[in-house]
Amino acid sequence: MIRKNRMVPLDERILLSRRGFAGGCLAIPSVVPAGGVLASGRLEEFLEVSAGLTGFSRDELDPAFAEAMIDALVATGKAQALDRLLEGEPSGDVAGEVVAAWYSGILATAAGLVAYTFEDALAWSAVDFAAPPGFCVEPGSPWARPPQT
Repeated sequence: MIRKNRMVPLDERILLSRRGFAGGCLAIPSVVPAGGVLASGRLEEFLEVSAGLTGFSRDELDPAFAEAMIDALVATGKAQALDRLLEGEPSGDVAGEVVAAWYSGILATAAGLVAYTFEDALAWSAVDFAAPPGFCVEPGSPWARPPQT
């Protein structure tokens, strides 16, 4: 299940919306180099590369989170490294940051770390025995049964 989540700053500072930030970047050409990810609209390509990096299918990845991740990478000056990653050139730091964001649900933005999602982070889907704390996996889950002695 894909949910549209709003970005919640970890340190409770007010952040710009993705749309407001993207508009600001487009207004200042030096922020996004020519041919940058944001300028060329390479969301689908980013999702395909992310699928290869995470081991999840393209359909299991949230496009809204992918857009937020692209915005965050561009805002932190990593647009060129991201372009190289999308072109198939090795870019370990950016690739690691992309994988960490997908699995944790936390983005490294220009304003600091932001929890974009919790219950939809890939870490909970990577293993079949875990669920986000406080979430029931199914009716009759281990929380509903008495402990074995």
